[in-house]
Amino acid sequence: MFKNKKALLLDMNSTFMFGEDRFGESEDFSSYYAQIGGMRPSSEINQIIRLAYAYLEVRYPDEKYRHHFPTLKSAIDAVLEHDIDEAEMNRIIETFAFHERGDISDIYQQALVKLHERFTLAVVIDIWSPKTLWLEYFDTLNLMPLFSAQSFSSDHGMV
Repeated sequence: MFKNKKALLLDMNSTFMFGEDRFGESEDFSSYYAQIGGMRPSSEINQIIRLAYAYLEVRYPDEKYRHHFPTLKSAIDAVLEHDIDEAEMNRIIETFAFHERGDISDIYQQALVKLHERFTLAVVIDIWSPKTLWLEYFDTLNLMPLFSAQSFSSDHGMV
């Protein structure tokens, strides 16, 4: 299958990154939010994240949003009853992103290194959050040098 191939384009989620999209009813978003300095009550931050998720989830399969998908910030703005300052918005976005981002196990990290020895690698991912936490995570794992290109859908407002 890989004979005569020089490059591989890998989708991150459920290919080498797992445990992503932790938005189930039992998820407590307030735990991470508090760790990064958030002061809102648990019930309030959990509701904001769930409402923002629902706002985006209903638009995700809709063709009219395929090339103009709302930003996470606009989704949060749409579900809030009042304006919040930039620092608070950033904490809510980071909390959402933390629950959207998965993890890469040691064995998959090793597999990526092996693939890089043989192929030019590029990665793509369809995410709603800004890419910041993914890039920081890749840097922490020393994986960024393995990828010659990357595409995060949230950079382009596309699904």
